[in-house]
Amino acid sequence: DKEISLAGGCLRHDGRIYGITYDSAGNLQAAVPHWVVLDAETFEVILDKPLPSGGVATTRGLAYCPADGQIYGLLRDYTDAYIVRIHPETGEMARITQALDYRKTFLTLSADAAGQLYAIYLLEDYQTGDQRQFLTRINPADGTMADVGEIQGNNLLPGDILYNMKY
Repeated sequence: DKEISLAGGCLRHDGRIYGITYDSAGNLQAAVPHWVVLDAETFEVILDKPLPSGGVATTRGLAYCPADGQIYGLLRDYTDAYIVRIHPETGEMARITQALDYRKTFLTLSADAAGQLYAIYLLEDYQTGDQRQFLTRINPADGTMADVGEIQGNNLLPGDILYNMKY
């Protein structure tokens, strides 16, 4: 048995599990991520490919886009975040955005059947501690973003970790 920690996110598509492994608790600059592809039924490792270190392949989440057959990732290096396009069979990444706004903590990424990417990000007022979450739409062709709106949970408690999770 082999234990795999998919700290960089994972997804299941067409009988396979795609993911990125690395030690997320350590120094991201020193981490050596691996692109792994597993058989979804047997968990047999189909591919385990080392990726470049230095924070250039340390994703935090993945999304499969059925419109173009690509995988997209929310990449976080030591100081910045980016959206990347990942080739499913090789794990090779290409950034589709410049560094994302440092005031926004991007939490998750998804894609719909039409090929539109979405992300949720957190804005925090560092003086008051107030947090607000937003849904934004991302054009996968050029990485441009447009906010859809604020995500609100009016009946949740202020300390509800499922809603107000900073990390």
